[in-house]
Amino acid sequence: MATVNPRCRLLVRGPFEAGDVTVRIVDEPCSISAELERRIEATWRSTTALAKVEGRHVFNGEVMRWLNAEIRTDSDRRLLHLTVAPSTYREFVGTNLDPTLKPDVAQGTLPWSHFGNAMGTSSVVVTSDDVVVAGRRSASVLGYAGHLHSFGEMLEAVDRHGATVDVFASLRCELREELGLRDVEIGLPVLEAIILEPLIHQPELIFHVRASLPFAKLKERWRTAESGDEHDELLALAESPADAEAELRRLAPVSPIGRAALALYWSRTRAE
Repeated sequence: MATVNPRCRLLVRGPFEAGDVTVRIVDEPCSISAELERRIEATWRSTTALAKVEGRHVFNGEVMRWLNAEIRTDSDRRLLHLTVAPSTYREFVGTNLDPTLKPDVAQGTLPWSHFGNAMGTSSVVVTSDDVVVAGRRSASVLGYAGHLHSFGEMLEAVDRHGATVDVFASLRCELREELGLRDVEIGLPVLEAIILEPLIHQPELIFHVRASLPFAKLKERWRTAESGDEHDELLALAESPADAEAELRRLAPVSPIGRAALALYWSRTRAE
């Protein structure tokens, strides 16, 4: 059985389906001092300048920042209530992606709550012919180029509906953009867990979802998908490998989020 990266912090353990999860958006700005704002601006300038040289498009969109999670029980049903707040990609880059900032690890560092903490969504995709699909990230993305990774993105302003956001709909949107899947081809996603990524301290919602296409057809769709260039290749993995740790070593490098997504899914298949 594969284990989630031991440096990952498990914030929430599922599983949860769509009807089990509610999200509330509150107007709570990130705590940013004048000194921190100067650091954020410097990091943002250097990031956008490098992206321009490398031919990547980086823009300062609105994202959803993690605040807290609460699990309640209604009869035998576990319900997850998330609270998020608007933030910006610039704040996320200037805090979570600044390697010189480490939350809560030494005197004088920022509390984690002062970081941008944009919430990510990632999913293992399982095809109709029982293939687990992951992607090898391309150089067009910011971070973990060349690593095996799951599919997804960040919760953004376009995902919100008034004072809430549908994290399941956001994931389906990303699967349409990255893989070219149509809504009717995407099964009901299951939220397996929320983890804290160990290197950039980003909260990540980890899902798995079944697609109604076989792997070969999915690969055709991916080649013409709107954001298909985020991955250089798709890899077909076993649904339940005999030695999951050996499989992860064979697939290296694997991003921490990619490892968590695969480990959580493979743990589920072992338990069933």
